[in-house]
Amino acid sequence: MEAREAIRKRKCVKKYLDKPISLKVIFEILDCARWAQTALGAQSWEFIIITKHENKIKLSEAANQEWIASASVIIVVASNKERIEHTTKRNPHDYAIMEISASVQNMQVAARSLGLGTCAAFIFDREKVKEIINAPNKVEPIAIVTLGYPKEFPENQRASLGEFIHKEEFGKPLDEEIPKKYNKKWNRNSLIHVLS
Repeated sequence: MEAREAIRKRKCVKKYLDKPISLKVIFEILDCARWAQTALGAQSWEFIIITKHENKIKLSEAANQEWIASASVIIVVASNKERIEHTTKRNPHDYAIMEISASVQNMQVAARSLGLGTCAAFIFDREKVKEIINAPNKVEPIAIVTLGYPKEFPENQRASLGEFIHKEEFGKPLDEEIPKKYNKKWNRNSLIHVLS
């Protein structure tokens, strides 16, 4: 599967088959993760591979998301602040978020190209997760990424590209028409508007 197809077909998967993932496949996914954009070469990412059921349960509780425990493998993606602090005088946390987010996206696209489903959680009790993975003081968990063979791949939906593009300034449309293949329409989830 080529990159563009994997990107378009990537969708958060929260229901997994009870099927193990080989280390060879995990290494391939994490190798793609390490080629993400990095802040001045810091490469602050740390990947903690979780396969023990009791640790999966603990991580799902720390994120208050039961489905996390059903994944075959969980990768906790953390930022090693020591690497970033030596790289920049700016706020290392901002760079950590950029690096980890980029590496997680690479992981998800790589996993989809290999037939696996993923979902990333960025909101969780960081102190609890630090304790679960026994992280030293300067290693901060940023994301919990689930990996597994999906029970199904849900269809991905997006608003049309034209809803997001502006020319030169916000609200100003392009001079030319966007090709129809980029303007597949769907109705936004009304729940999003209720929650926002």
